[in-house]
Amino acid sequence: MSLLSKKMRDEKRAHWKKLILEWKESGLSQTAFCRQRNLKYANFVHWRRRFKSREQELVSAPALLPIRLRATGDVSSKQPSIIQITLGNGKRIDLPIDVSPEQLRAVISSL
Repeated sequence: MSLLSKKMRDEKRAHWKKLILEWKESGLSQTAFCRQRNLKYANFVHWRRRFKSREQELVSAPALLPIRLRATGDVSSKQPSIIQITLGNGKRIDLPIDVSPEQLRAVISSL
């Protein structure tokens, strides 16, 4: 994707986000707002749903919790150490201690 098309996409998203916020503050129905602004109702609904689902994703995203570090087993052993992430649902993710910051970031962002 070229920088120009990304910029245009970002500008379009910002434009529609501004319109959705203006609608929320207007007190008008969606159809009345669209009529007043000469907007296609289908486009308005499309963008409103996109932003709504994105807001729900952010609300339901897991919060970062404090971590607790502790040694397990024989710390003098030659076995490689691990980073263990225990999720709220009880599942565990074990990563090698030498995991790169980029790999760790990718794992965390996929949760």
